[in-house]
Amino acid sequence: MLAAANGKIYAIGGYGGYQDDTLAIVEEYDPATSIWKIRAAMSTARSSLGATAAPNGKIYAIGGSGSLGDLTTVEEYDPITNTWTTKADMPTARRGLGVAVANGKIYAIGGANSSGVLTTVEEYDPATDTWTTKADMPTARSGLGVVAAFNGKIYAIGGRSYGGLPLLATVEEYDPANNAWMVRAAMPTAKSDFGVAIATNGKIYVIGGVASNNPYLSAVEEATIPSPTNTPTATPTDTPTITPTPVNRIRLPVVWRSSAGGW
Repeated sequence: MLAAANGKIYAIGGYGGYQDDTLAIVEEYDPATSIWKIRAAMSTARSSLGATAAPNGKIYAIGGSGSLGDLTTVEEYDPITNTWTTKADMPTARRGLGVAVANGKIYAIGGANSSGVLTTVEEYDPATDTWTTKADMPTARSGLGVVAAFNGKIYAIGGRSYGGLPLLATVEEYDPANNAWMVRAAMPTAKSDFGVAIATNGKIYVIGGVASNNPYLSAVEEATIPSPTNTPTATPTDTPTITPTPVNRIRLPVVWRSSAGGW
């Protein structure tokens, strides 16, 4: 799992060649020098975890799967001191979850455990080291992508259902301010286990992943997200129009565009 903090990129945990060989290793990449460094390892070896950097400059490694099964474990990494600190456990043990930061809080979304694929959403406050249960995601899934956009909303994208199939193109938007979910335009391709990021242009990019008809993808899909600055007070139409430039319309749909593999 990757997270960025202090101008560096951190590769945290994962598999080490065998499915049961989970790792506690942490490696730091400096884009300025193109150099990797070994950093302090996590206390708990694990794969399929969630990891994200918070506004306090710390990185949080959340849940995952380890030698004892699905985990509730939360560890905080300080890149300045190169140390890990154990924090309050997540209420629900799970692997394959997505995590994102909005409003200074960390949201752990979906995933799977021995009970099956989950709709669970739990909010972590780094300032108080406490967890709060939030509104369930409408669609249960693991292996999804989760990203916070500049409009303050969180997007849960794709993933897989119980047993790994079917793969999903589902996109659902979470509003932390209202603790409410809304269905958005589906991705062009149903997939799981992809990379997802939001760029400085405000668009979301879904890169690679696994699809049922093509195990390993190189495709890139781009989503244009509604801008809160372009939300008038007019009454919404019954059927919002998908337009290349989302302006002067409220409750705009997410607009997707696909490109072939390669750059």
